[in-house]
Amino acid sequence: MEDSGYSEFLPEDEESDAVEFGYASVSRDGVIFLIDCTPTMVSATLAGDDSGLPPDSQEQVDTGVRLGLLCCQTFMQNKAISSANDLIGLVLMRTMKAPSSSSSSDSKGITVVQTLDLPDAQRILAIEELRSLPVDKFSQEYGCVDEIVDGFPLHEALWACQNMFSKSPKPLGYKRIFLITDDPDPTGTKTQLKRQAIVKANDLNQSGIELEVLPIKQEGIEFDLAIFYKNLQTPDSDEADELMSSSDPTQRLEELLSRVTSHELTRRRLARLPLYLLPAAEATTTEGQSDASTHLAIGVSAYCLIRKAVLPQPLRLAASNNAPVTARRHFYKAPKGAHPDADPTSDPNNLVMPQDLVKGMVVGSRSVCFEKHELAGLMKQFAPIGIHVLGFKPMKKFKPTYHMRAANFIYPDESTAKGSTLWFTTLLSVCLSKQLFAVALYVQRRGAVPHIVALLPQAEKLDDSGTQLAAAGFHIIYLPFADDFRRLDLPLFPAAVEGQVEAAKAVIKNLMIPYDAETVANPRLLKYYAELEALALERQTVDAVPDHTLPNLSAIKRRAGENLKNFQQAVGHFSTVEKGTNKKKKVVGDINKESDLTISELQQLSESPDGLAKLTVSSLKQGVTLLKLKSASARKNDLIATIQSYFQH
Repeated sequence: MEDSGYSEFLPEDEESDAVEFGYASVSRDGVIFLIDCTPTMVSATLAGDDSGLPPDSQEQVDTGVRLGLLCCQTFMQNKAISSANDLIGLVLMRTMKAPSSSSSSDSKGITVVQTLDLPDAQRILAIEELRSLPVDKFSQEYGCVDEIVDGFPLHEALWACQNMFSKSPKPLGYKRIFLITDDPDPTGTKTQLKRQAIVKANDLNQSGIELEVLPIKQEGIEFDLAIFYKNLQTPDSDEADELMSSSDPTQRLEELLSRVTSHELTRRRLARLPLYLLPAAEATTTEGQSDASTHLAIGVSAYCLIRKAVLPQPLRLAASNNAPVTARRHFYKAPKGAHPDADPTSDPNNLVMPQDLVKGMVVGSRSVCFEKHELAGLMKQFAPIGIHVLGFKPMKKFKPTYHMRAANFIYPDESTAKGSTLWFTTLLSVCLSKQLFAVALYVQRRGAVPHIVALLPQAEKLDDSGTQLAAAGFHIIYLPFADDFRRLDLPLFPAAVEGQVEAAKAVIKNLMIPYDAETVANPRLLKYYAELEALALERQTVDAVPDHTLPNLSAIKRRAGENLKNFQQAVGHFSTVEKGTNKKKKVVGDINKESDLTISELQQLSESPDGLAKLTVSSLKQGVTLLKLKSASARKNDLIATIQSYFQH
């Protein structure tokens, strides 16, 4: 059952309860690329194969600055698809030209190329144009230094990035600075500059801004993070130790240069709900709330772990400037006796006001109408909002086919009611120990249709290192109603013999692989985003996207080649399987083309003991068709009896 038919006649103010029931707001991330424009970064050629970059990236970049710009451009392209609400900025340091948009307080040697803003086509194309500039023109445009001076005030560059975060037009949740450089010690021998950089790095950490250094390998330069940059990391940070002990510092660059063409869905809380351990079915108030003090209820939070990715909703744009437009709908009444071709919008008296609209729904053959005050004040909830436990059943009673829509996951929420974790853990432990699942009534929000659901318990799963793979909690599985079951008239097929079953088991056993729904991307979505990106960036061609849904034929042949041959011999040739509407014509055509049996051979086999029994079901069917006979059924014994009776008479 769908909620859409019921929610059509609900008042507009009751259709969205995101704030009331604890929907989490989407958190925006802020990332700034800080590129060090040293002479070697601007003009020196990278180390080629020793750089550790992918081959396709080595063809697009030849200097450190271009590599940093390519990382920024690729990161923007990924964010434009995966998370378009994130803000990205670009800053160049160690330049001789002050930015045109900077104020008098800005320090020299720092150029803000792009402030924190949403990724769009214009910003991506601007970085691409900047990356394509020749070395001499890039140096002339930004006035890069000719040689590295002894000591650069890195703290001022970090302060400029921190100032960009503080002036962000939108609130940010996660903030990070990518420092791309080939200089292992930008402060040189000046102790004061080094001390100021360390103090500013600690200030960034206290402000929730993470600094990540991405070293660029240059010929003749040994980049050691322990010389200076280890002092910029938080002393108790595990990531600092991991960064310092990393033997391959270019691994992070490879991640930034890899393309991501899938939408990133942030896992958020769907709602905070009470879990009633006893049904609360008494009459409720008009707001759908129940007095929780009279019922045994605990607080839980509902999450949606996995759901099907869909195409984004279309957006109306103005033809003049491509600005988003909002569609407004007005209703007009046609006057009595007016001409059918008359325009009712010409008379403002024909405009129907919102309070004059009547909403309703069709029940049987009648239309039941409701006034607005009836929907707002006199409608009663079938049950209070929450999860109402009705009973328990053994796990063996639950069938995997009882799956109607995307499942939810509930976890205890102490902010709703104290002691919820203890009660929730006790209920979960009992269900796991006794192998039970709960049957409950699920009312997610006000005005929603109640659903009968199954609460499947799940224990916590950890890997060998102690990392949590699956959290402990209950999965909410939507159970079908009676009208969701259908009777299907399926064709009858012959039952498989023991040899065929064993051959099929061998094939399945060798082709079993671990499956994770999140690792298989929808090729239709990948192609859609690739075409959208090519259109926005004015590309002549569309980048090819991989299709991970296609079978790996070489791996299948390597792992189960012999088993597939045995299975094919056991069940017969696949070409005899009936397909399409013209089943008889296709089968006859295949038999006449591929069958090696003749009438004389069938007669000899029927006269010898167990001669026909040695044939497969497929061969026997071919023989029956060749003799133009009709068997009682498609079973092997009936086919043999039909052929033998033909030659005996």
